[in-house]
Amino acid sequence: MTTLQPVETPVIDLESKDRFINRELSWLAFNLRVIEEAFNPRHPLLERLRFLSISASNLDEFYMVRVAGLKGQVDAGVVTTSQDGLTPAQQLVAINREASELLAAQKRCWSELKTELREAGIAVVEADELTKADLKWLETRFMEHIFPVLTPLAIDPAHPFPFIPNAGIALVLHLFRRDDGEVLRALVPLPQQIERFIRLPGEAIRFVPLETLVLQFLDRLFPGFGMEGHGMFRVIRDSEMDIDEEAEDLVRVFESALKRRRRGHVIRLTFNAGIPEELKHLVIAEMHVAESDVYEFESSPSVCATSAATASPPSARRTSWSITRSKASTWWCSSFVRRRATPTWSPSSRPFIAPPRTAPSSRRWWRRPRPASRSPPWWN
Repeated sequence: MTTLQPVETPVIDLESKDRFINRELSWLAFNLRVIEEAFNPRHPLLERLRFLSISASNLDEFYMVRVAGLKGQVDAGVVTTSQDGLTPAQQLVAINREASELLAAQKRCWSELKTELREAGIAVVEADELTKADLKWLETRFMEHIFPVLTPLAIDPAHPFPFIPNAGIALVLHLFRRDDGEVLRALVPLPQQIERFIRLPGEAIRFVPLETLVLQFLDRLFPGFGMEGHGMFRVIRDSEMDIDEEAEDLVRVFESALKRRRRGHVIRLTFNAGIPEELKHLVIAEMHVAESDVYEFESSPSVCATSAATASPPSARRTSWSITRSKASTWWCSSFVRRRATPTWSPSSRPFIAPPRTAPSSRRWWRRPRPASRSPPWWN
């Protein structure tokens, strides 16, 4: 006969920091799980791209609110530890480490998806892939729809560095005048209301990034100048709002808070890889951004802020393929959305609705007592 041996129950310290998971790091772990879905080959290709776009959009919002709040605590000198035993400064260090891994995963995923999309017949083309016919069509498109809303800005002592709004994207340029070689540094903000990818005409599904189109026809913006170097960057600003719910006029409080939110401090500054160091340091210095808040990406900035462009493959009559604007945004990929096309109306497809039967002209039966089971004439 076996005898039961008593088992010692481990003592659990309810105040131990090991019992808790940091809220911010937990959110980053969840977002890493989202990006894993983008790597899953069992999902449709455009759904994988959607997962990638969601991941980047979530990361933008995370920096706008969560990281901005922690930076505010650090600036205020708060050293109180959270339940997991980390101070705000320690949380920021851990967040930068985990976010770097997440961004690296997004880079790998976008590189893979871009190749697979091209194999599937959806290509994001660069300037060297454009034909003469493409350039002619793009020039007309640029002059009629894009050129009128662009605002080229010079950067010199007489023209200070302009304000770039939250989630804004801008080209930074190093130019020279062809006549005398005078150097000019300039910015070209890309308006958010313009579609981020332009669909090229033809049967093939090809898109040109907006920044590629602007650089292709840069001489229209800066006549007489040549380009020595260029880059692109995207700004994420502090969007956290502190609202006093006991204020006398909440509407006015929210209006002022939203105005401050648009001009919040820079929380993250992202450059495209390959930008000249001179232009990179110029932007960092003018926007007063710490080196720890600067990131690089191997492609062009955000498609998290992308306008809708639609392309319909000839083989899919009831499906439309779109690049849609996402809230956020990742800035190197777009959310290609697969959706049902709106059916075309035809007389045969219109549902038949019988006209209501009207009451008889004589309404005396309303005045006569009737059995409880009797119904009005038009019910029968």
